[in-house]
Amino acid sequence: MELISTFKYLRLVSLVSTYKKFNKEEFENLSIDKLFTYNFSLDDYLASELSGWSENRQKEFLKGREIAKNLLLKLGCEEKDINLERLETKECSWPKNYCGSISHARLKTSGEYTFFVATSDSSTSLGVDVEYVERFKDQISKQFMSNQENQMNNMSLDEQEYQALIFSSKEAIFKAIFPLYQKYFHFFDVELDHIEILDNDFLSNFSILNKEIKDKIQIESIKVHTNFKDGCVFSFCETKQT
Repeated sequence: MELISTFKYLRLVSLVSTYKKFNKEEFENLSIDKLFTYNFSLDDYLASELSGWSENRQKEFLKGREIAKNLLLKLGCEEKDINLERLETKECSWPKNYCGSISHARLKTSGEYTFFVATSDSSTSLGVDVEYVERFKDQISKQFMSNQENQMNNMSLDEQEYQALIFSSKEAIFKAIFPLYQKYFHFFDVELDHIEILDNDFLSNFSILNKEIKDKIQIESIKVHTNFKDGCVFSFCETKQT
């Protein structure tokens, strides 16, 4: 399932992405041993680290890496160069001259999982996020939305969808900026200033309000592409530095 193709106005040549869904039974039947062997061969340190995690968390981690590895191979990356280990910063270690982003979400009511992964050999960094819209029926928007953002929903989205769009967009932005900034930052360090509808896609522009971030990464704003599909909101953004 190629998701980026559903973003009709997104034109990135050296990028591949996909989203995959697993129902509860399919996810439970995933083999941790097979996923680990495919991704990391014999990495005793990582095996020891993962052994302290729950089975579900191990599967989430390893399945995301498996999808990312397949996308890197599709881009032409050599398998011997792919070792998507977990860095101390909790980032994924991407091969030289490649970058990517991995996201997954679980629907509590059914146990269904959705993964959204993208990789590129032409971007400086990528950020993707997937969320089930259903989870936002009980969200408190003031935890992640500014007063300005709360007043900008003049589109065809209901309140739940709009909150999902803002939250997911900011999650994607965080994933794209963190590799460059190397510090955690707050939801309110970026703010929506413009959003337009392009057919079924949404293109949002977020201003970076934190001066330290702007000075460090030399980016004033960032665009996020968002799409709603199969009960989920998918968000994608990238940075390119010369």
